[in-house]
Amino acid sequence: MMICATSSVERYLVLSLISVSNCSGLNSSELYFSGRNNVPPAKIIRINDISDIDTSKVSIYDLNNRYIDKTGNMYGLKYDRLSRRVDIIKLVRTHFSNVGQVHQEIIKNKRIQQKAKEAPVELTDDTLPETDEDLYDFFDPDIFIDECLELMKTHRERLRGVMMNIKNSNVFPRENKNETVLLEDIFRNIDIDSIQEFDKVENYQRELTNYPKSITYYQAKIDDRGRDIIENLTNNTAKIMRFIYLYEMHGSMKHVYSVTKRLVIELIALVQDKNMEEMTNLSSGEKQSYNDAIVSLQNTVNEIDDLFHNLRSLEDYVVKTENL
Repeated sequence: MMICATSSVERYLVLSLISVSNCSGLNSSELYFSGRNNVPPAKIIRINDISDIDTSKVSIYDLNNRYIDKTGNMYGLKYDRLSRRVDIIKLVRTHFSNVGQVHQEIIKNKRIQQKAKEAPVELTDDTLPETDEDLYDFFDPDIFIDECLELMKTHRERLRGVMMNIKNSNVFPRENKNETVLLEDIFRNIDIDSIQEFDKVENYQRELTNYPKSITYYQAKIDDRGRDIIENLTNNTAKIMRFIYLYEMHGSMKHVYSVTKRLVIELIALVQDKNMEEMTNLSSGEKQSYNDAIVSLQNTVNEIDDLFHNLRSLEDYVVKTENL
């Protein structure tokens, strides 16, 4: 079985090689020297079924495309430089919390195949990745950003639901003014610094994608490291704008989730400090609202921790200008 992956909030794992055909539309030397630097961001193309993908007409600019058929199956393309052929590969989703182990298996399998120069063999436990460089082949920043934006929508609605559940639980009676003030302060901060900021990140992504401002505008906003990288891109407008998009999205997502995690942890500490055994006046429905809120908050913290791991991958990716 041939295994490959791209990295994102939900990663894609290549589970099976669907078909292979000669690629007369590709120039192998062009692929080798230009590589992914000249490949534009992935496009999603709707197809009836896999037979609609004609690899004989594929060019270098198609290698990043994703194809989705009527039943929701997703396919990608992979070029084999040795055989000069294009493979159609089937992609399926797996949650990003499992990707660390998968990446190791991918890398081990890849190295074993290269050494043996033959068909894929069973994975073993004695070959681990030497550096993170091996992971860049599997990281798709555009898919990661898109799915992070989707996760923001989930967290936005979840946090609203959590605040409603805590209010409905009545574990903070209004006569206890000190606790009520603390709770309302956290709720207000979550609304302003998390929920509303999620909207701002989404709007910023829309601006960078659809109607970006001038390079000088973003240069003035960006930090010193970002400005240094822009200067090293030697007036290559396309690469500079690509860098600005990835760099700014990384910074925006990292900031909003750093604040969100802090606020969620503050809320957990305040809510968990309540002794539910002493609150005998609560109904079963109120207790359930309380418990649901605790579980949702803990799940959110876990998801943010996983997200931070992938944000580090995005940061490593974007500061390497050969990836642009």
